Amino acid sequence: MPPAKKTPGGKRHRARTVVLSSLYAYYTTEKDPREVFFGICQKENLAANPAAFAERLFFAAVNNADEIDRRIRRAAANWSFERIAFVDKNILRLGLAELLFLRETPPRTAINEAIELAREYSEDNSTKFVNGILDAIYHQEKGKLIPD
Repeated sequence: MPPAKKTPGGKRHRARTVVLSSLYAYYTTEKDPREVFFGICQKENLAANPAAFAERLFFAAVNNADEIDRRIRRAAANWSFERIAFVDKNILRLGLAELLFLRETPPRTAINEAIELAREYSEDNSTKFVNGILDAIYHQEKGKLIPD
């Protein structure tokens, strides 16, 4: 994964960066997801609370990958899924896993955190792309999600 452009604080934000690294490694190596995640988690020496959150988020993304990718494809109707930058695709997977499957995070927080990851790890225009995709899906699902 490319180096971060800046490193904001926050235990949950750090947990999300571990998840992003884990998704990146998982989709490039196709190793056992548990091996990938726990290896990176150990290497990063993530504390217990953020590690538990990161574990829920990573496995929500991996276990619901088909549904998440289907939603990305539908929301990015004018953009080929294969042309989406690999880092952006994983940021979207993480953001959608948190938005749709981890109801403990307010939707706007999940979207803003994904935008922040795009700002840190991807190209300048990626923030708008990630925001557009996640916001479109958020509005489709609005009645089913917890309020902000």
